Amino acid sequence: MDIIRLYFHINDIFVTHPSTRPAAFGAGETISPGVYSIAGAGSIGGSLTLDGGGNPDAVFIIKFLGAMTIGATSRIVLINGTRAANVYWIAEGAISVGAGSILKGTLFSHGGAISLSTNCDLEGRMLSTGGELTVGICNTDIAATGNNTIPIPCRSVSTPAAVVDVFGSIDDFSLFTGAGAVTNTATSGIIGNIGSNAGSISGFGSSTIVGSSHTANATSRQAKMDLDNAYNQLMLLPNTVSTHASGFGIGETLTEGVYFISGAGSLVGNIILDAQNNPNAVFVFKFAGAFSVAAQSKVIFTIWNTS
Repeated sequence: MDIIRLYFHINDIFVTHPSTRPAAFGAGETISPGVYSIAGAGSIGGSLTLDGGGNPDAVFIIKFLGAMTIGATSRIVLINGTRAANVYWIAEGAISVGAGSILKGTLFSHGGAISLSTNCDLEGRMLSTGGELTVGICNTDIAATGNNTIPIPCRSVSTPAAVVDVFGSIDDFSLFTGAGAVTNTATSGIIGNIGSNAGSISGFGSSTIVGSSHTANATSRQAKMDLDNAYNQLMLLPNTVSTHASGFGIGETLTEGVYFISGAGSLVGNIILDAQNNPNAVFVFKFAGAFSVAAQSKVIFTIWNTS
């Protein structure tokens, strides 16, 4: 949970350098502090200098909306007060580091693997929300960076925010994946858009779709960002029920809440979600594993309870 919170907070910091700059960093380049956003995959090659301008609290956050590749023998140099603790390299995908590279800062993959080749030196950390970490077999040195001073506002004294729709453009989609294929194996009826930001869409030729398809375009890229944000927002909701069995259904009735299962879960048969006369009731189910739904299962909504 803490790594998701960290990812959410860092992505919430205002972007100072939008995606108009090239996706490739390095080749003797020097950059100033700020939050850089690249609208796809990116890379580092050769030497890249991060100049803190004499400020020990200078922050460098470089975000790639895709995979990140660091070429062999690349080198990140910190000057004028820049500290590795305040440098974050964030990728929406895998991060791969070529042999003999000297790196500074945290390598942070959202959902992808991180691989560090041989003869590398990393002053920082390797963090992934859901991928494998691989370190070269020899002469690889990973050092912790200490405390960071990234300005994340304290929320403990904040007043509750107004109720908002956390899904953004995802509201327009019935089927969407940030990375993977969308495949239909029968004749279906779908109301809403279908999309994948990194995968094919197939099998819908005989289906009725009230909506449009989007693959690797501006709409799917925005939907992926909104989907990631929605996931983070929902995961930050405090769990209210953590004692329920991993299996749901078989005619049971549940009232609103945030249900947490510490592993895989399932739905079998019918389940009734009783809003107890509250049309704004919220039901969230979190599974720290796979989720399966048996054939002929049903989710039944009850808003008005006259009993």
